[in-house]
Amino acid sequence: MRALTFLILFFTSCSSEQDFRGREKANPVDTHASVIDVTDSTCPDSGGATVTTPPYEDPPLGGHPRIRVFPNAIEVGPTDRECEATTKVRVRSVGQKPLIIESIEWSSLGAPDVIASHPPDAILAPGDELVFEYQQIENDGIDDFARLYIRSNAVNDPYIVMDQNFRANDYPTQIDTHAGVEKYKADVLFVIDNSCSMSEEQTDLSSNAVKFASPLLVSDIDFQIGVITTDSATLRGPIVTPATPDIVGELQSQFLAGTSGSPYEIGMEMAFQATGGGPGPFGAFSWDTGVLREDSFLTIVFVTDEPGDDARTVLEYSDWFQSLYGEDKLSVFSVINPDDPAIPDTATGNKDRCAALYAPRYVELSMLSPGGILNVCESWGEGLTMIAESSYDPIIEFEMSRTPIEPDRIIVTIDGRVSPPSDWEYDGTAGNKIVFDRAAAPTGEDVVQIEYDYLVCR
Repeated sequence: MRALTFLILFFTSCSSEQDFRGREKANPVDTHASVIDVTDSTCPDSGGATVTTPPYEDPPLGGHPRIRVFPNAIEVGPTDRECEATTKVRVRSVGQKPLIIESIEWSSLGAPDVIASHPPDAILAPGDELVFEYQQIENDGIDDFARLYIRSNAVNDPYIVMDQNFRANDYPTQIDTHAGVEKYKADVLFVIDNSCSMSEEQTDLSSNAVKFASPLLVSDIDFQIGVITTDSATLRGPIVTPATPDIVGELQSQFLAGTSGSPYEIGMEMAFQATGGGPGPFGAFSWDTGVLREDSFLTIVFVTDEPGDDARTVLEYSDWFQSLYGEDKLSVFSVINPDDPAIPDTATGNKDRCAALYAPRYVELSMLSPGGILNVCESWGEGLTMIAESSYDPIIEFEMSRTPIEPDRIIVTIDGRVSPPSDWEYDGTAGNKIVFDRAAAPTGEDVVQIEYDYLVCR
């Protein structure tokens, strides 16, 4: 809102000013001294006039009315948008005769953000003074200009013109920088059923290996992928990393685990042992062998068509897996038959029979741990992309140091490239931050910058 107060608006002709200037030339005297007064600003860093003590101790001069106005001009600001600043003008009678101020005019058409109060005229005894206060309430970030006219019987300066400049700043801009430190880490362990009935499932897994590897490569993830079977905790081949020459080819080979394994599938137990649980030698995918890492994220993927014959309780396995990195750094996915044959299909009353057996223990494990279930009886290859995208823990929330004025004008860049607003949103409810969609999240080494205007004064 623009604040505008007109107390008196007079338009004075140039000839009137010349008449007074002629009188002054006919009776030459010292012009009035100008002293800068205190400016009070309610907004830090808003600027204002310089402080100088007015010379009240001066003795009266002669037997004439004289005037002293200080300061002789106003320079306020710059004042930030939606901030306030105040300044004062003092008019003092410094002669030995009464000072008759015939008119006080304030031309303020160019100062819509300034409020002031002036009497139309005044009579001041020697030593008396008037004080005019000006309040700048900056609303538009545009400089304001006004002019004060004082006409009096003063012999030294009967017609005074004071320029008043109220400088302004628009909303200041803040740029928050979040520097990336390192790549996100992902440690993934596949546990594949290698019993005689798993040929088709292994083929599906192998043919879709690229759907698992691609999201990790595109997101520049520092990944480690190990593969074991449901009857052995030994790795089937080298751990696959970004440095592996043929990542997809290596995964395809290891996913084809064969069908000559034990008919007694103990996938949970093998994962338990591979990650360092239980007695015996160090696990092949464990802290002890240096595979598991600080600041990483662990994903375990079970692929089986059997319910499993593991000796321990599901809760014991779940507690162990969560102890490795913590619950918030773990995902467990089970590619199984999750359909209980005892529960009829709600649509048909019957269930399509699948060669894979119902696996209630894996259903329970997935309910106890973050992650999910894919139905091995269906086309589940696309689900590997979802598993890959869930196998690391990207930073998706970036705090802002100030509150933006207009969230719609926030600019977010990732390594200098503007990120489209469709990839993120501003959250001013649960905090003051930018929240990325997981799929569009920056990598661990990216530099994220958030640029926005903010309000200094409230």
